[in-house]
Amino acid sequence: MKLRQRYFNFQEDAEAAFAAIGCDDAGIQIMKEKALFCCFELKDISLRAAIILKQEMMALGGEVVVSREVMTLQPEKTTVIILGTEKQYAKLWQKLAQQPFGCKEVALLLKEYLERKKAASEKQEFDIGGKKISFAKPVIMGIVNITPDSFFDGGKYLNTEAAVQHAKQLVADGADILDLGAESTKPGSDPVKEEEELRRLLPVLDALQESPEIKVPISIDTYKPAVAEACIKRGAHIINDITGMQNPKMREIAAQYRVPIIIMHMQGSPKTMQENPQYVNVVDDILDFLQQQIQVCHGEGIRQIICDPGIGFGKTVKQNLEILNRLKEFEMLHVPLMIGTSRKSFIGKIVGGNADDRLEGTIASNVVALANNGHIFRVHDVKQCRRALDMTAAILRVKRESKEERKEKAA
Repeated sequence: MKLRQRYFNFQEDAEAAFAAIGCDDAGIQIMKEKALFCCFELKDISLRAAIILKQEMMALGGEVVVSREVMTLQPEKTTVIILGTEKQYAKLWQKLAQQPFGCKEVALLLKEYLERKKAASEKQEFDIGGKKISFAKPVIMGIVNITPDSFFDGGKYLNTEAAVQHAKQLVADGADILDLGAESTKPGSDPVKEEEELRRLLPVLDALQESPEIKVPISIDTYKPAVAEACIKRGAHIINDITGMQNPKMREIAAQYRVPIIIMHMQGSPKTMQENPQYVNVVDDILDFLQQQIQVCHGEGIRQIICDPGIGFGKTVKQNLEILNRLKEFEMLHVPLMIGTSRKSFIGKIVGGNADDRLEGTIASNVVALANNGHIFRVHDVKQCRRALDMTAAILRVKRESKEERKEKAA
């Protein structure tokens, strides 16, 4: 059995989802207007549990979309979409907990989701290197590529002095975090040996540690445990792992030094990831991976976790766009979400031009990501993205405040 949070921004999206699980046309027309609430898709639920679930939710004023076959009592297992408010879900799980046929398992999933969401909303900041990073506003991660071959700025900051000056400028422009990387992970790239990666990284890291102008946390973009540990010992604060913390040694280091981690999803390796990536359902598949890795990391004592769906890492243009459209579904991870679209090739395939021509597309994708509950934005162009995201946040904040004011007046 699997629980998935679903968001429908438009009734057309709800209609398509209802039709996909086998709901008849009359039912779709009745229920589509109720879909713009908090929606969950529940897979592999028993037939009896689905019937009880529908009865109990309807009694609370909500709705459950089921396949027409449920009414014929034919399938042993089915998929349903639950439509309701959080208040209704809080009552629903308590009612289901008293019912048989797998309803207790559904109750436990809903209860766990509501508790984790409440805990996540109450703690919207991390303590990183002694600095509080709040996710109540957009967090900008500035990219410092100490590489000869990165797709946009390869070779520009390979020199230590140039990299340090660039990092200082990013902080002056509004970066909340610096992300240092010394190995290109663009599509088709070859790996770099540990010794070479450290040779590039450590002088820059040391210089930044000594600079009074650098008061922000420093992330290390690496999937090699030895590189991560050496940098943490020299003062780095975050491990940004494109392989999703699958290496037990990397998890051991993160737990030992109690540093935040970034778990990214990638299909394949940088060398092969763009060779016809395939998914059953791109968002569901990514969520499965991230949920699994969060559980593994929690089990090994790692508490401060950020997730990255890995846009451009083993995804087609259409799949990247689908991820951006469905980012709200990642809320159920209950961790901050990082988005890395900056100047990537999928933008060029839509608007044209090379990496130098993708700033506007980068800003647009980040604005959409923020509106869909993204938290951290990994970018090359800090000043421009900072301004665009701060403006977007102000607009969204007014919308939320107006909604809260209406609630207070109604009460």
